[in-house]
Amino acid sequence: MADIVRNIGLSLGADICWPACYEHIMRRLDLRIPSGSDTLRFEVERVTIEPYDLQQSCKYDVVIDRLTHWYHTSREWIKKAVIMNGLYVVNNPWSVQSMEKHTAYAAMMHLGMPVPKTWMFPPKEYATQNPDLKPTLVRYAKLFDIGKLDT
Repeated sequence: MADIVRNIGLSLGADICWPACYEHIMRRLDLRIPSGSDTLRFEVERVTIEPYDLQQSCKYDVVIDRLTHWYHTSREWIKKAVIMNGLYVVNNPWSVQSMEKHTAYAAMMHLGMPVPKTWMFPPKEYATQNPDLKPTLVRYAKLFDIGKLDT
C-alpha cells in the first residue's frame, strides 16, 4: 500500500484571501482518499517565478492559475509544463495565447526533435503598470545569479 502525494500548485498574482483560505481548508481536510491498494494525499504550494530550463520536470500534478493571463513568464512556464510534463491547469493559458518560440520548442522536444539548450528568464524591467505586478514579484519572484544556472 503506497502513500501517493498529488501536488497542487497555485499560480498567483496579488491574490491574498482566497489562496490562504484554500490552503487552510486543504490542511484542515487532510484528505486521504483510497485508490485501489494505495492512498492519495494532497499538498498545496504557491508557484514561484524563476528561470527555468525547458527540459526541467514539473513537480505539480495540477496548477490553479490566476496569473498567466497577464504575466508572460508564468504563462510560458505553464505552457511548457502542459506540453512536456502533462500538467493539468485550471484556467489554462492556451485560451489566452497559443504559440511562440518557447511553446514551439517545448512541443518539438516532446516530439523528439533536437532543440538547442533554451532558458526563459523573467524580464529585468517591466513596461506594464499593472497594479498587481509589484506584490506578485515581492511574494513570488526568486532572485538568482545567472552565472550559476546550469547551461
